[in-house]
Amino acid sequence: MISNLMQRLNHQKQRFLLLWLLLRKGRVSLRKLRNAFANTVAFRRRSEVAGHAPTLALLDISSHCNMYCVTCRRSRTDLIDISGQSELKTPLGSMTMECFSSIVDDLHRDTLLISLYATGEPLLNRRVADMVLYASRRGLATMLSTNGMLLDREVSGKILRAGIDYCKVAVSGFTQDVYGVYHRGGDVAKVLANIAGFEDERRRLGLRCMVVVDYVLFEHNRHEEMAVRRFCREHGLQFTLRYGRTFEDSGVSSPAESRVHYLPRNTPCDWVWKIMVFCHDGRAVPCCQFATCAVSPFVMGTGEENSAISIWNGMQYREFRRIQATHGRKALPLCRDCFYSGIDFQS
Repeated sequence: MISNLMQRLNHQKQRFLLLWLLLRKGRVSLRKLRNAFANTVAFRRRSEVAGHAPTLALLDISSHCNMYCVTCRRSRTDLIDISGQSELKTPLGSMTMECFSSIVDDLHRDTLLISLYATGEPLLNRRVADMVLYASRRGLATMLSTNGMLLDREVSGKILRAGIDYCKVAVSGFTQDVYGVYHRGGDVAKVLANIAGFEDERRRLGLRCMVVVDYVLFEHNRHEEMAVRRFCREHGLQFTLRYGRTFEDSGVSSPAESRVHYLPRNTPCDWVWKIMVFCHDGRAVPCCQFATCAVSPFVMGTGEENSAISIWNGMQYREFRRIQATHGRKALPLCRDCFYSGIDFQS
């Protein structure tokens, strides 16, 4: 209980620090806050119409990855379809600059933050710095979630100068033997050096960006958590902890205390009222789990063909919210066993 309480308090601290940073950088407006409030009210009322735009949008700028983590991919080219409904491989690709800019143009006035990540490694998209710069110039806050392998000094400098606001790097150990159990194909020494280098470059340039080490906790790597915490303190980095998710025959075990966290929820999912996800090809889907599907059971629209604003309160989204409001998650196979809730640093 103490551990879970401390984890929740740390997430609250992270939210406050990020909001304070965005305020200082001029990324937050009253219009964006009103929209976020409207989405929260719509969720509580179970309304089929939400605010003008999502509070947060996830843009999967690359579904390719240079690793194949245990619960994510069978190989570097085979993303696990979480729905389990198809034997087909999930198509992989990179979002074009044209698709990205079209979505940003629709969202920048109302959406609080966009994440350049959903299923893959965003640094594999060669236009990633251009995308961050485009969003920054439109006043839209950007978040990058990466495995850190490609985050060298050159890339770090480009992304920082482009205006990135939040950079999160996932690690699952401090030594290679432990780290390699989950992060297959990665080099922890290189990742940690890149994280430290990113923070050094940020300070050298005098730029504001929240740099976070995201520790993915399993039973096999519990003993190295404190070493990663020390690394963060030594380099002036933020530290977050999240429970590693496991599937049957994955070969890794989630911590015992995470069992309550991973219990399926039957209450309506607030993501449907707050968060929007765009696949690499511009398809809008309800959440990141739908983005892993070889054939997505719900496609709300396409970013280049329809405006993101029109998709957000379009007929597909309204119907999806009606289903959630009336039947909770149990009416939808992919939602039935889902535990996601809230805009958090957990997932």
